[in-house]
Amino acid sequence: MLAIHDCLKALAGERPLFHSEADFQHALAWQLHQSMTDPNIRLELPVAGESQRHLDISLRHGEDHVLLELKYKTRELKATVCDETFHLRDQGAQPLGRYDYLKDIERLESMLMELGATCGYAILLSNDHGYWTQARSHTVDAAFRLHEESLLSGTRHWDQNTAAGTMRGREAPIRLGDKYRNHWRDYSQVTEGVGGQFRYLLHEVRSD
Repeated sequence: MLAIHDCLKALAGERPLFHSEADFQHALAWQLHQSMTDPNIRLELPVAGESQRHLDISLRHGEDHVLLELKYKTRELKATVCDETFHLRDQGAQPLGRYDYLKDIERLESMLMELGATCGYAILLSNDHGYWTQARSHTVDAAFRLHEESLLSGTRHWDQNTAAGTMRGREAPIRLGDKYRNHWRDYSQVTEGVGGQFRYLLHEVRSD
């Protein structure tokens, strides 16, 4: 089975941060390629369905077929690492980021059956502590919160008071077939200031 945490640990040693989600996707795919013999790796693989969809990474190795969906959510950070300068923007919109990550899990559950894959991994990498800390009060995206040790399961809805503009294009509830516990891991420490710590959340999605 894919040693995904080992791959991320090795990747962090080479690439402690990324310019963009696409940069993260390509770097992880190359790390996976280097970690095994003769893997078949595809990026942005079209997946047939109700509408045209693309899978971030598809990996075939022996009898295993692994699907990966990635998210890279940043807050503002300017840093220079190994003579390379990074200017990360403050993406904000955390409720949408949380919804989209849960949507990745939902899609992986569906695609495992569609493609007959072995397993899937949803990964969220971020330097925004708002993703792993608990809100002090109720929020419109309470059902999508990803703070440490919270549990995701069943059907997840926006709060009834959510503004139409906030959830435009994301109105549909998220329906999860399995239960997922949120457990964040340290990825890298780029600087000591705000936004200098990167952590990741990973959920394994199984077909059985």
